[in-house]
Amino acid sequence: MLRQGVPAVPSTDIVKHLEEWRAVVRSTLDVLYNTAELTPVGAVLLAEVDDALEASKDW
Repeated sequence: MLRQGVPAVPSTDIVKHLEEWRAVVRSTLDVLYNTAELTPVGAVLLAEVDDALEASKDW
């Protein structure tokens, strides 16, 4: 059930926004991997985000 006053968003719009979000996160991860001096904890966190990004393709 939709909340009153909240317009329904077509699923194609949601998919488009998710793909745009993934592209932004992917490019940010690439920059961080290539330019940052990562601590071991930072590297683990980036790897977790990277894994979550890949898993989100199945949504």
